[in-house]
Amino acid sequence: MSAIAHQFFADSPVIFYPIIALLIFVFVFFFVTARVLRARTEDIDALARIPFGDAEEAPRHE
Repeated sequence: MSAIAHQFFADSPVIFYPIIALLIFVFVFFFVTARVLRARTEDIDALARIPFGDAEEAPRHE
């Protein structure tokens, strides 16, 4: 990193917030990805059929 950029970021009191936001994003991204990849096929098929299930029709608002 150049000396100018290093001095700018060293003096910035709010540089902490984007780093924390990035860490939270990465954690959530990996958590969701791991959960999707570990899901059983039966669970995914059940979720895929939700819109076409035999549930009662929603009331129409006219």
